[in-house]
Amino acid sequence: MAWLAWLQNFESTALRSWVAEPVSVRLGSAIILSPTLASNDHHINIESLYSCLASNGVQNFTTTPNDNHCLFNHVIQNPIFTRPVFNKPATIVLPQSKEQLATTISCCTHGSWTIRLRSGGHSYEGLSQTAQTPFVIIDLMNLNRVEIDLESETAWVESGATLGEIYYAISQASDELGFSADSSPTVGSGGHISGGGFGMMSRKYGLASIMSSMHCSSIPRPYFGPWIDGRRRVLGDSRKGTLMMVEYIVAWNMDEDLESHKFLSWLNELYEYVGQFIVDGNPRVSYVNHVDFDLGEIDWRNESSASNAIEISRKWGEKYFLSNYDRLVRAKTDIDPNNVFQHPQSIPPLLGLIKNNKDEL
Repeated sequence: MAWLAWLQNFESTALRSWVAEPVSVRLGSAIILSPTLASNDHHINIESLYSCLASNGVQNFTTTPNDNHCLFNHVIQNPIFTRPVFNKPATIVLPQSKEQLATTISCCTHGSWTIRLRSGGHSYEGLSQTAQTPFVIIDLMNLNRVEIDLESETAWVESGATLGEIYYAISQASDELGFSADSSPTVGSGGHISGGGFGMMSRKYGLASIMSSMHCSSIPRPYFGPWIDGRRRVLGDSRKGTLMMVEYIVAWNMDEDLESHKFLSWLNELYEYVGQFIVDGNPRVSYVNHVDFDLGEIDWRNESSASNAIEISRKWGEKYFLSNYDRLVRAKTDIDPNNVFQHPQSIPPLLGLIKNNKDEL
């Protein structure tokens, strides 16, 4: 899985001045993690998953449970998800090629494991870190190749590459070219581009997703994202017609964690207060890179919720994608009818096709 990014001729080269050379991190298969599993069945099933991975040439994954959470914490950006209340992965797999990635997805699917893909670990709601059901993290850090083609002014970028690695590669190849995306070097390109990819230069040069297209292979597309033309246009048009984007953030120190409810309450009050100044004819919408579970969630374990997923998801789906929500449902149904890649706010497929295709999993 790789992104094709079109590079821009910027008027200055300030983009490269702060980008430090990235450190290449490789973790061996002996890394140990303590999993939180939901049932004894999955405790047995994890051995089958290990066997499936190893027998198909995937060796880079965690195996022996203990208190060493170094790999889980390695790229996590929000420490709140290290709390014991959040489920932890049964294993973390680090595929080293697209073939190993496809194999890992296949093994997880046959074992009925929920899949969480981790590119940079920046999800505000922990979509790459935790799940309601027993799950596996597929960490893409080894799929971080960046190839610059100066003649065509394009770059092939694997989705495990961070934005810092992309910016650094561009800076080494050219003093004039750049890529319009976020200013944080540790953000993963896969999650950032698939969610739109807003940055400081987006008003002038466009979102990262508009400057990108996805190279398709035999691998199922993760977390069905904005490479669909309709969603690209939503983000592009909203960039032209939106006066501002406001991000509400509150942070606290670890020793203040017991008072976190107070800080969150203050933030929610501020959000509601600002809402009264929104003109009725221009309703408040949301940006999917800043995913917000306060807009609603769907519990895929609940058969009643799953059967009404399209209408339940419409509540936040139309805030993220406006009138393109129904088009995305149809595209999701074509691309991932079995809902292999899902989370509490993912685009749902048409339910009938899920039932008809269960035997194929």
